[in-house]
Formats: sequence, C-alpha cells, structure tokens
Amino acid sequence: MFEIDNKNVLSEKELLQSLSKGDREAFHIIFTQYFEKVKYFINNIIKSDADSEDLAQDLFVKIWNIKEMMDQVNSLNAYMYKMARNSAINYTRRKIHHSVSLDTVDDIPVGFSSEDEYFAKEKELLLKLVLANMSEQRRRIFVMSREEGASNEEIAHQLNISKHTVENNISMALKTIKQVITSLAIFFYY
Repeated sequence: MFEIDNKNVLSEKELLQSLSKGDREAFHIIFTQYFEKVKYFINNIIKSDADSEDLAQDLFVKIWNIKEMMDQVNSLNAYMYKMARNSAINYTRRKIHHSVSLDTVDDIPVGFSSEDEYFAKEKELLLKLVLANMSEQRRRIFVMSREEGASNEEIAHQLNISKHTVENNISMALKTIKQVITSLAIFFYY
C-alpha cells in the first residue's frame, strides 16, 4: 500500500492510475519507494556509483515521460526490475567493447512454463552482464575455471600469474555474482 497523504491510502493500481493522470505526488511516492532499490540493483551490475545514480534517474524520467501508459502496468515491482535490467544492459553494450557477446541477451522468450524458469533465465542474463563488466583478467580466469573446468594451477600456468592471484580473482568474481543475484531477489521476493 502507498500513502498519498495521511488521510488516503492507495493500492498500487490506484497509484499507477493517478500517475497516468499526471499526479506528481503519485510519481513522488513511486520515486521514493523504488529509487534506492533501482540504483542498488544497477550498481551491483555495472559497479559505478555515479553511473548507477544517473541510470536510475534516467529511468524515472522515462517513467514520467510515459506516465499516461502506467495504468496498464500489472506489477510495478516487475516493471521497475525490467527497466533497471534494461538500463544495465544498454549501459554495458555502450561501455564494453570486447569478446563477450551481449547480442544473445536482448529479450527473454515470452512463453515461460514457470516462474522458476523465468528466474533462472534472469540469473543467466545477469551473470553475462556481470562477466561483461569484469576486468579482462578476472573474466578470463573465471571463464577458464567455471566454464572450461581448468584448475587454479593450470590457469596460473597458462596466464603466467600466481595461483594466489587466480584464487583471489575467482573469489572476487563469485562475490560480485552473489551480490547481483542477491539484488535480483529484491525485485522477485520483496
């Protein structure tokens, strides 16, 4: 439930209907409710506080610009998540110029058999985004370890680095991935 003032409490649907009519207070409530969550989610993917703040602000400008259509949104939480995810994807496409292909992450197919399948596909997409935003060395070490099955010793030998460096990079990559997956849960379970 959202509060417009101390006297009136609006449901999410009523709030979206008010926004679609240009109600600035309804917009302010949505902004207050979601801004930090959106910024946190984007920052966990792109790892830039300033850019995350800019992207989150841009997202809310877009919402205001399409306010007339917001009464058609069924779930504000899901809608905000999708917009935040798309902002991170677009940012990554603009900023990353290397071998990780993001062309395969355009849109998730519509026909899902279950919510779990959708969540799994979203996690896979976010993993690709996180990998794309890692340093070249960390990404390469992680891919060699997790996707190619190379041991830490083999990676260290192939890249001419210490085993300790390999272990640190894998640990940091896993920590980053865990943070993003945790932030994904904010949109699906809260």
